[in-house]
Amino acid sequence: MTISARDRRALLLLGVGIAALLGWRVWNARSAATVNASTVHLPISVLEKRLASLRERAALNPAKKEVREQLAKVVEEREKALLRADTPQQAQAALLAKVRAVLERQAPPLQAGQIDMTPIGSAGEDYGEVAVTVAFPCAIEQIVNVLADIRAMEDAVATSRIAITLANRQKKILNVRLTISALTPRELAPEPTGGIVR
Repeated sequence: MTISARDRRALLLLGVGIAALLGWRVWNARSAATVNASTVHLPISVLEKRLASLRERAALNPAKKEVREQLAKVVEEREKALLRADTPQQAQAALLAKVRAVLERQAPPLQAGQIDMTPIGSAGEDYGEVAVTVAFPCAIEQIVNVLADIRAMEDAVATSRIAITLANRQKKILNVRLTISALTPRELAPEPTGGIVR
């Protein structure tokens, strides 16, 4: 059996590659052993500096704990603004009541025509989101006041979508379709089940 020139070259390259790989592994193992052993033979002054550095880091841990506690208090304070309810339907009803109250405070009072309640969803990992869409006719000044009143609410409520069309050019009446969302505790949001919501 004869080996062709091409096969000889391939075997030679394979041998060189294996030798290079073995050399690299041996060199890598030696350098790792050198790094680990070098810390044992360091001068005492260097070891004392490392010890001082570790002590400084340990002293920062209480400061980090204080920061964590302060952040937890801030989150707790802000979570007071969440829309709280026992069920998702109660959360939707509470949000709708707040929106209707804003509409009724306008001069003259506005009436919500069509109302759409979307299912509660998740807003990130920690919160749920309930949304209500209301449609109503109003003047330009009234929509500005409605948006300002929604923004001024103490709850975690915001306008998430708005569509405005002209209803009456002479009277400057607009048809407004407004979606208002509120954050809720995570317990109200359904758990995702592989793309299917229960």
